[in-house]
Amino acid sequence: MESPRQACHDASGVALLLVLAILTTLSLLGLTMISGSLTEAQICENYSHDTTALMLAETGLHRALLELRGKSFSQALKGLSGRIDITEEEARTFDFRNPIPLRGYGLPPQRLDLGDPEQIAAAARTDVGMLPEIGRRGVGYYLRKGPDGRFGTADDEAFFESEQASRPDDALIGRYLVKVTNNPDDPGGPFDDRDGTLIIRSMGLVRMSPARRLWGARNAMKLLETRVRLDMTFETDAPITILGPSLAAERTRLLEPGRFRVYGNEHLGLAIINTTGLYMDTLAEPMTQQLLRTEGSEAVSGAGLVPSIRNLTSLVRAGQVWGGRPNVDCKRVLDAALLRRFIYEKLPALADQIYRGGDPGDAAWSGTIDRPRLTWVDGNLTITGSPSGAGLLIVTGRLKVTGNPHFRGLVLVIGEQAALDMDGQPRIEGGLWLARLRSAGEEAAFDTARLSLSGYFENRSDWNYQKLAMSLLPFVPLQWREIHPEMEP
Repeated sequence: MESPRQACHDASGVALLLVLAILTTLSLLGLTMISGSLTEAQICENYSHDTTALMLAETGLHRALLELRGKSFSQALKGLSGRIDITEEEARTFDFRNPIPLRGYGLPPQRLDLGDPEQIAAAARTDVGMLPEIGRRGVGYYLRKGPDGRFGTADDEAFFESEQASRPDDALIGRYLVKVTNNPDDPGGPFDDRDGTLIIRSMGLVRMSPARRLWGARNAMKLLETRVRLDMTFETDAPITILGPSLAAERTRLLEPGRFRVYGNEHLGLAIINTTGLYMDTLAEPMTQQLLRTEGSEAVSGAGLVPSIRNLTSLVRAGQVWGGRPNVDCKRVLDAALLRRFIYEKLPALADQIYRGGDPGDAAWSGTIDRPRLTWVDGNLTITGSPSGAGLLIVTGRLKVTGNPHFRGLVLVIGEQAALDMDGQPRIEGGLWLARLRSAGEEAAFDTARLSLSGYFENRSDWNYQKLAMSLLPFVPLQWREIHPEMEP
């Protein structure tokens, strides 16, 4: 028979085993929880890096749209130096769209030292298509965290003055680099924009903490791409386009024979768009006939036609311009309410200069090729001198020109009191639109267009200057997507 001492000894052994088993289970549970916590922390940190990189890439795209406003797309395609140092075949590849190539040209973006501008420039290989940097501190745009914990970008000089004292190595959070390439279907090839469409790709790079760096990778990367085009609503193949139901002289006559001339060159000289929904035939339209029968109409030349005056109503309603080229935007000019909102609401919000009330005179005729301006004049405008301007000029009242001004871009004489009274020797390279609107309750309607042309009026239709004016309007987005390099050809 087992003694009480022996029984107690056996029971204590079993209890010890149970305690050891419980401790082992708790230890394993603790290790599992620690491992899970570390994994979750790593996931959170990776997610934070990826999110920051994505935000930087988005910032790059938005900044690019601002940088391209009022810029020549063809010039942007040639990059910072304007020197083409790559072949057209290479420029047509998908990898060329990336600010830093992902294949075959040295260090990939994930392994770059973001604090070394020379290394980044070498990795980019070429500046063709690269947008100019903001600020003076290296390649691309970048984000830093200052001693006070505040974030700043490369063009925030006040921020960098406060950050300059300590300059900790980890103050640089990340960079974004932006590159533009041409639409592959553009007949101008990779370096010459002819269709007003661009592809913009932005690369966001964020430094990872040393504990997260694997296989030589130092940075998290995100790629975003958008495809945009110019708003072609006011594209015209004629120096002068008249929009309305009928036409009347602003002064004594529509045309002063022997005292004016319109040059269309290879383009049409004067275009008519009838807004009544009738008279779709090319020559039977009343305004067209009215001008063709007016003495002096032979002074309107272009496209091998004399007089070069044609009705484009049927083409515009079909979404086409002269010659049958498609333009899905041009039909919008036939909607009086939409056109009125665009002129009186949207354009003032975009304008670089706004004049209301009195006639601003020659001051409104402003802008240069390098810095075109969107100028909105709510009322009459009289030009008596010889100013030079470029961009997009909107006049809602009467535009009277007696001097010798020169303008490159588009002039829109559209509004409730719109009228065109040309005298002197104006020269407009691009195009001029004339339309008179009137309120119709909450809607709007087209009114009789009022026109008088005299003087030596040189108005050449130039597509490049039209595009310059269109670049001052918001771009039309065609596509916005995240790029996954492993899925690209």
